[in-house]
Amino acid sequence: DRWRWMVHAIFIARHKVQDLDLAYELAEILKNINNPNKPAWTEMMPAMIQNSKGEKEDAYLMMRAILESSADSLRNTEVNHIVGYICEEILLPAEALTDPICDLNKP
Repeated sequence: DRWRWMVHAIFIARHKVQDLDLAYELAEILKNINNPNKPAWTEMMPAMIQNSKGEKEDAYLMMRAILESSADSLRNTEVNHIVGYICEEILLPAEALTDPICDLNKP
């Protein structure tokens, strides 16, 4: 259950201490914790921190890599969350209109 403490540490680094570099380092550690009970969204934390840092291209590539490597093992809601995050949080609206990944989020 160490991953739960890492999430708390990331929250403190990101929101209380406002140190996005530290939050990113902790998110990378969280991502690499080998625990089958760890939720899938913990893999997305480094990309979310990168997005907060303004490193949009890096965040985009990280999220795409998660989709490409894990889509078969993720639940539909998790895939939808990743696609939604890419299309609504990382990409600008004009970019989302032309990115093929965002077609997955359309009815």
